[in-house]
Amino acid sequence: MTAGIPGISPQALWVRHREPFHHIRAEDVFEPDTYNRLTAEFQEVLKNTRDGRTQALVFRPPSNNYDAMICGLDARGAARFYPLFEQSWLEHLASLDGLGDPRVVDAALHHVPRGSRSGYIHTDFCSAWFDRSNENDTPRFPVRTLTDYFSGFPRSPEARPVEYIRVLTMIYYLANDGWKNGDGGETGLFSSVSGKGQRALCPPKNNSLLVFECSPHSFHALQGNAGRDRNSVILWLHSEVARVQERWPVGMKRRKYL
Repeated sequence: MTAGIPGISPQALWVRHREPFHHIRAEDVFEPDTYNRLTAEFQEVLKNTRDGRTQALVFRPPSNNYDAMICGLDARGAARFYPLFEQSWLEHLASLDGLGDPRVVDAALHHVPRGSRSGYIHTDFCSAWFDRSNENDTPRFPVRTLTDYFSGFPRSPEARPVEYIRVLTMIYYLANDGWKNGDGGETGLFSSVSGKGQRALCPPKNNSLLVFECSPHSFHALQGNAGRDRNSVILWLHSEVARVQERWPVGMKRRKYL
């Protein structure tokens, strides 16, 4: 299943779950040396932020309606988190649902401070805009200095926006030492946008991950973490609009600047 991917642990356990929607969880994903290096890179970004190093990779302050601090990754930043953005790893993720394009990627680091609120329930099933200027790159990341990722707004005369759709989400948990039940920070999975009905909680255990297809039904939300900080790397794969519409004719959130 994961042969040929650098750093993968032969003890990694991958389990498919059907409720409240189809998703995959894995534990002990990477070998200890690989996990420790990923954690060290994440902690360096945290230190850069706390030290006020504006020229380094840092987290942005939280927004008014979401307590998570976010550090967006471009191709250069993602290279520090090898092998999460190695082509063989992206191809493996794409093979899990047969829909995502392993060449079209967006990613971010999330740091959720202790005592943060729960996030809002959403699906990730939305349009995302990339610029044609780097379409020969593999993998291809959005160039936000040219094109706004969420609206396609051109930020430069050279911008050539093209619309894609998010089709797969991966959340990899790391640097959550000492986490235990009751600390919070899980990823909640729900059968409805209201949060009523079936639900499941995916704990942020070190060196574990959650993968699911973005669809009209992939309702999820960060759960409040009263006990301790919660850290993760998030990755999205994308696909062409027409291809996604064949699978999901309705329910897609498409956004475009006016």
